[in-house]
Amino acid sequence: MFASASGKSYLLFRAFGTPVSVQPSALLLVVIILWFYGSGGPAQLIAAAVIAVVAFGSIIAHELGHAFAIRRLGYGGSKIVLGMLGGVTQWRARPTRWDSIKISLAGPAVSLSLGALGFWLWSMDLAWVEQSRMLRTFVTALAALNLLWGVFNLIPIFPMDGGRALRTYLGTRMPERTAIRRSLMVSGACGAVLMLLGATAGEYFILLLVGWMMVENWREWTRHFS
Repeated sequence: MFASASGKSYLLFRAFGTPVSVQPSALLLVVIILWFYGSGGPAQLIAAAVIAVVAFGSIIAHELGHAFAIRRLGYGGSKIVLGMLGGVTQWRARPTRWDSIKISLAGPAVSLSLGALGFWLWSMDLAWVEQSRMLRTFVTALAALNLLWGVFNLIPIFPMDGGRALRTYLGTRMPERTAIRRSLMVSGACGAVLMLLGATAGEYFILLLVGWMMVENWREWTRHFS
């Protein structure tokens, strides 16, 4: 869940009754994918376009997991907004703490399920997949992106799902202000470790992504404790 909750967005379509909108900042994800994967000629550019389609489809599926949980638990409709480096599901109701945890974890559950499906298709060595480079790229991206996205979202870093679930869970055990403080401290520590690992491995996308989240953590900290 990385899109801004505010800012201009434009309706793309409705998925199972849930409106899906996009902010102009979503173009950043396309630029990043083309930059990383599309610089080796026309074939690589086509592969990068396939990866971009899978990435956006996976993000929408992840957010639909949140939307389905919101509706299933009786909190009405919601809307999905795609933005810089991801998406966010917005709704008006105030769920119970345990329902909030369920809603937070529903997105990663969908991502991990899609990743498992992609991995199964990849491991089957199906002839109709092996004979098409585009399909091989699609299946590989489906497995890799969703498994990584699902696991990554479970890391307890705000504003990811794991960070939100941790804060909510701590709120069942201690005063809310203390829960926010401790969850943000865990979030900052996890972010520092990930940035160190990203810098060591030369993974600049991880540095960019986690760096942006650390800025969001600082804003959240100053909002509550300054």
